[in-house]
Amino acid sequence: MPVDPKTRNDRRVRRASSGCLQVADAVIATDVDQAGLAHLMVVLTAGVQALGLPAQGPALSLTQLLDARAEQAGELDRIAGQAVADGGAEGLAGQLSVLRDRLGRLLDAPLPQQVGAVAGPVEPATVLEELTIECCAIGLMAGATVPRAGLIAASRSLAGVLGGRFGGRTIEMRIPPATAVQLEAFGQGPHHHRGTPPNVAETDPRTFVQLATGLLSWQDARAAGRIQASGSHVDAMAQMLPVVDLS
Repeated sequence: MPVDPKTRNDRRVRRASSGCLQVADAVIATDVDQAGLAHLMVVLTAGVQALGLPAQGPALSLTQLLDARAEQAGELDRIAGQAVADGGAEGLAGQLSVLRDRLGRLLDAPLPQQVGAVAGPVEPATVLEELTIECCAIGLMAGATVPRAGLIAASRSLAGVLGGRFGGRTIEMRIPPATAVQLEAFGQGPHHHRGTPPNVAETDPRTFVQLATGLLSWQDARAAGRIQASGSHVDAMAQMLPVVDLS
């Protein structure tokens, strides 16, 4: 029996809300420097504004939302830098507390089917998935203890984007217990059909989020033993990452 689109969207929102709020709370509770506080403030402000604005039109995918985020990186850095200059650590912490409360209230109420991100109409769950990725990256940079559930959610979202960009049958990237994604090694290597593929990489959600957001290079992760890999084409993954550079 088909799942009603509204019901499916509501389920996605509930799952994404939980992970997003857990990660945001963990970062806020950490002794983050002013730059990190300002970055988080900019990210939460964008999320709160989007979720409070109903919109119509073809909904952007998470890939499109992350691509737009990458294009806006310079402007977001400028806004964050101005916030540091204007507010100081105490002022930023106060604004973050207000933003976190507003986000919680928005998520306690029914949300529109689509909302208005800066890049265009998008489903609320997609906004929250992007926000979870951003908050995870900020937390990891700050040395926060990012909740495992948030890292798993961010890994699953980032792996989905990676698969959309480089899907194929040469490499299998495994991120247990989050997900696994099959990728093409730029036309190189064999295609597998059944059983274990000849090129397999596996890592944990924390490492994958760091790789996928530009906080850690493939080569450094390999050298540190944080990736278990086999096959002659598996290092083509280095050309596919990061999914979005949040470093």
